[in-house]
Amino acid sequence: MCRNVILRIADYDHLMRK
Repeated sequence: MCRNVILRIADYDHLMRK
């Protein structure tokens, strides 16, 4: 697994929370 995936998931979660 790449760390990029985790960062992308975190960013997506933040956008969904908005």
